[in-house]
Amino acid sequence: LIPEPSDAAKKWVDCIGSVQDRLEAQKLNYIKSKIDSDFTARSLDRLFKQFINDNKLKGAKDFDYPYSKRFMVLIDRRRPSDKNDEARTEDARDLQSKSSPVSGNSTKRPDRDGIYIYEPPAGIHTRDMPTDVVPEWGISASRTCWLPHKDYDEDKVIAPTNWQNKLDEIEAKQANGDDTTGDLGFSIGTNNNNEDMENANLCSKFHAKGGLITLSFHVDQADVIKCYLYWNASLLRLFPEYMHEI
Repeated sequence: LIPEPSDAAKKWVDCIGSVQDRLEAQKLNYIKSKIDSDFTARSLDRLFKQFINDNKLKGAKDFDYPYSKRFMVLIDRRRPSDKNDEARTEDARDLQSKSSPVSGNSTKRPDRDGIYIYEPPAGIHTRDMPTDVVPEWGISASRTCWLPHKDYDEDKVIAPTNWQNKLDEIEAKQANGDDTTGDLGFSIGTNNNNEDMENANLCSKFHAKGGLITLSFHVDQADVIKCYLYWNASLLRLFPEYMHEI
């Protein structure tokens, strides 16, 4: 029996914080830009080529990047709701130069979003596809990491060293009436409280308070592409016909 979460646990939390701080803390290759009304698919292609050139990236076996590699594109649509909300303000501050009112709302909203292209942490569990990769590798990589926290440790993220100890720990907490929501599913070095969630490793196992939606493309060949939709720690395989049916 899991007790009802406290009022503090129900409160929405920005679990992402500063994207740039997270990337720089892990010394990851990345590029940052802005999306405005003139941004097109061609703009994204140019930005991706700049990302490759600036970071001198190559694919596996010296093939063109991103052969056998995984990379991320993050579009940051957040806006600081409070001038004291530094975590959200830091990344959004330079997007505030152009603002326009939102229809029916007194809140000012800039017409530009931030965009990041970056690599996840190195390793066969997150960035570098093994030569004998299995079809589920992409799903496993999403469960491991999308955007690492500042103290990211792959060994701690993958799984507890002893699942039985973890289950015993959860059972003991429940016996004491403590909230264990997400304890087993996190495996990310955080508890389900607001302070820890602000510094969580972002991955498909973590709900992020519903503040993150992800499309994951698994490209095996030019004509063999799968797409998965992740939101709120849930997964949905997308098919082309869904564009018309949903």
